[in-house]
Amino acid sequence: MTTILSPKRVEELKRQVAKLRWFHAIDFGEFQSAGRHKEGVPPNNTLFGAMDLLKHIDLSGSTCLDIGSAHGLMTFGLKMHGAAHVTGVDNSERIGVPFMVARELLGLDVDYVYSPASELVNTFGPRSVDFILAAGLMYHLANPGDAIYNTRRVLKPGGLLLLETAYAADREDAVLVFNCVPRAPYDEPYTYFLPSKAAVLDMMRLACLDVLAVRVTAPNRLTVLARAVAPEQVKNRAGLTVQAHDIGTQDRVIPFTEYREDREWTAQVSYDGLAEPFKKINIREYEPDFPPHPKAMTNPLGVSVRAKWGKE
Repeated sequence: MTTILSPKRVEELKRQVAKLRWFHAIDFGEFQSAGRHKEGVPPNNTLFGAMDLLKHIDLSGSTCLDIGSAHGLMTFGLKMHGAAHVTGVDNSERIGVPFMVARELLGLDVDYVYSPASELVNTFGPRSVDFILAAGLMYHLANPGDAIYNTRRVLKPGGLLLLETAYAADREDAVLVFNCVPRAPYDEPYTYFLPSKAAVLDMMRLACLDVLAVRVTAPNRLTVLARAVAPEQVKNRAGLTVQAHDIGTQDRVIPFTEYREDREWTAQVSYDGLAEPFKKINIREYEPDFPPHPKAMTNPLGVSVRAKWGKE
């Protein structure tokens, strides 16, 4: 259900938009929130891979989580894409303020919950969600596996995970590159590890997630779509992954015994199977059609978080 605002209330909210710092560029019709990317750089470009793959996903009637939602661009987009119930999840009340303003302006019925990735199962319950987007999360976690293992636990059998992360594009092997070192590979203080593409894909397979499609955006962003399945339904498993699925992990972080029951898919979400298995996206040429992502920044309001961080 959408809410119709009075012109007076719209003007009040517009003034709030102009005072706030914005991570996402969000289209509100006659104006947009500033977003974090500098002028001349396509706004929200780290999410282009997710936007591209969402064209192939039917969310009708689904329950969705947007983990690491920040100011809500994708939370709102999932709702506008047809989801029945969407919750934005982040771990900061401060982040929630712009989210609430944007939600009211867009008139969308979505929720916002404060929860760290480590508490997802306690917050939402196991096997409770049809679709999860986890964008810009994995490399910000001291335990990066939480972005995969904890999201997998709350997915229903057959549910879809769309994971986006910065990654070590120069590594072909399966590694997690520690970033808190001199001459760090990624100049950002909240980045602790950079996974390679191989590490992300094989960690997903270990967690009983079957990889369906991959998107890469230059220079170092990776997006992966995967489905929650039983261990034997995971394609391209390494030999040691098969053994791990058979005997279980030492620390029991991944409940393989439970996942063996996931042969029958119950999730209310579908993937058409038509997406290219792998594609590189040129952010300068790609034109996403994913409201409320702005097609043009005609009247940006507010302050970019870049002004605070001193970064793009």
